[in-house]
Amino acid sequence: GTIFPSIIEFQRINKIKKLEVIFAGHNFSNIQKSKKKVLKALKISKIDFSKINFKVSFYPNKKNKKQTYKDILKNEKNLSCAIVAVPDHLHYQVINECLDHDLHTLAVKPFTIKTSDARKLIEKKNKKKIFGLVEFHKRFDKHNMLLKNSFESKKLGEPLYFNVEYSQKKIIPEKIFKNWSAKTNILQYLGIHYVDMVHFITKAIPIRV
Repeated sequence: GTIFPSIIEFQRINKIKKLEVIFAGHNFSNIQKSKKKVLKALKISKIDFSKINFKVSFYPNKKNKKQTYKDILKNEKNLSCAIVAVPDHLHYQVINECLDHDLHTLAVKPFTIKTSDARKLIEKKNKKKIFGLVEFHKRFDKHNMLLKNSFESKKLGEPLYFNVEYSQKKIIPEKIFKNWSAKTNILQYLGIHYVDMVHFITKAIPIRV
């Protein structure tokens, strides 16, 4: 819903001559739903694909065929980077394997469930001298950019504390994330955005949350 349109926008601006995107899921029917969304996004992107080499692949590509991201990491020799968007509790495992294959890796938030796991991944990517980043897209919401600009221009004075209230439809944990929502919590997959926003705007380092 957000990642592939961002890749399209990146390609529209940068016009890379050869770009291949590989989608890896664990369920054939779900990957087919993703494929429909991707084709729709490509159709409305207004990119002239006759002038660029742009390929999109999907795994598993056959019903009842067992294919995972592990197969792609093992068999694809020209991978440049990975974007990890899996259930929260699987972040460490998948990111770690991507780093083992020397891939620059971008992960959706939250980075990891455990601080100890986060430290291991940071140490590994630093040792390998590759990029490892977490995608906090709310930094680029217009109202948050305006807030950051107001803070930096000294219009607000010095903040003493922040109070954040957020809500989410019950359909998210009860239906959309129902297979793994019990393995995370609302702070990790939603509230973490606001921990990051306070840091992004003020440069303050969280002591406790």
